[in-house]
Amino acid sequence: MRLRLLILLCFGWVSSLTAEDTIVLTNGDQLVGKIKELNRSVLTVKTDYSDSDFKIEWAGVKKMSSLNYFTMTLSDGSAILGTFTYLPTGQISIIGIDQSERRIDPIQLIYLKDIGVDFWSRLTASVDIGFSYAKSNNLSQYSARTNVAYQTERWYTKLLYNHVQSSQDNADNVFRTELDFNLLYKLRGDWFTTSSLNLLTNTEQKLNLRATTSLGLGFFLIYNNAANWTISAGTTYNSENYVEGANTEMASSIRKSYEAYFRTETNIFNLGDLRFNGSVSAFPGITESGRFRLDGKLNLKYDLPRDFYISAGFSMNYDNQPIVVDGVRTPETDYVTQFSFGWSY
Repeated sequence: MRLRLLILLCFGWVSSLTAEDTIVLTNGDQLVGKIKELNRSVLTVKTDYSDSDFKIEWAGVKKMSSLNYFTMTLSDGSAILGTFTYLPTGQISIIGIDQSERRIDPIQLIYLKDIGVDFWSRLTASVDIGFSYAKSNNLSQYSARTNVAYQTERWYTKLLYNHVQSSQDNADNVFRTELDFNLLYKLRGDWFTTSSLNLLTNTEQKLNLRATTSLGLGFFLIYNNAANWTISAGTTYNSENYVEGANTEMASSIRKSYEAYFRTETNIFNLGDLRFNGSVSAFPGITESGRFRLDGKLNLKYDLPRDFYISAGFSMNYDNQPIVVDGVRTPETDYVTQFSFGWSY
C-alpha cells in the first residue's frame, strides 16, 4: 500500500508538470490550465496567459477534466486521495488509490487540492483597516483586523486579531482588542473536535485581560461547498483581570471560573462576491452560580478586483454579572461595529 502511494504521488508530481487541466463553465467558456484548489465554493485555476490565478464560483463550473491526483474532502467527512472524472449524468466519479469508486453530486465536493501544492497554498490571510472621524468633539475611530487560516483535509486552524480604538475631546480613549485562536479536527461523519484560546481587553467593561480556553465536541448540521452550519458544546476555563478598584464577589480584581459553552456558527459562500459569517456563543457558569455570558459576531465581506474587499462587522459581549468599579456597576453589554477596506491572500 505504501509503495503504491509513493508511485502514485511521484506519477502525480510528474504529470502535473506536463498535463493541463480543462474547466468548462456553465456559460460555455473553457479554461485550460492547472487546477490548484477548491475551497469555500471557489475554484482556483492557474493559467499561462495570466499572472494572477483565476477564481471561479463553483456553481459556475459545468465540468472539469484532469489527469492529476488530488486530495478531496466530501460532505460526509470522507478524505480521499485519487483522481476524478465527470460522468454524463453530471455526477463526479472519484477513484481512490485503492481503486475504490465514489459517485457524488458536485455540491458534495467540499475541498479539493492538487497533491503538488505546497504549504503556502493551504494558507489564507487577510488584513483590513477602517477609520472614521466626526468634527463634533473631534471624535475619531480606528480599527484593524487580521485573519490567518490554514486548512488540510481534516485540520482547520484560524487566528484572528481585532482592534478598535476611539478617542474624543474631554474623554478617555476607549479601545477593545481581541486575539482568537481556533483549532478544529474533522472526525468521521459530521463530527469534529474543537479547541480555542481567546484573549480580550475591553476598557468599556474595565477588563485588562480575559483569557478563555475551551475544549469541545461539535457536529456539522450543514456541510457542503455552498455553506456550513455547526453546533458545538464543551467546557471553558475563564481567567479575568480587571482594573484596580474592581470589586468582584471575591473582593479582588482577579476572577477565575469554569463555564459550560454552547456555540453555533454559520458560513455562507455561494452569494456571488459576498461572504457571510456569523456565530453565537453562550457561557452558563459552573463554578459561579447564576452567571451567564454571551458573545456574538457577524461579518459581511464583499470581494473586489485584485483580492481587495470591503467588509462590515459586528461584535457583542454580554455578562449578567459585571463587576463594580469605585461603586459604579460596569455595563452588562458592550458592542462594536466596523466598516473597513482590506486585502486577502
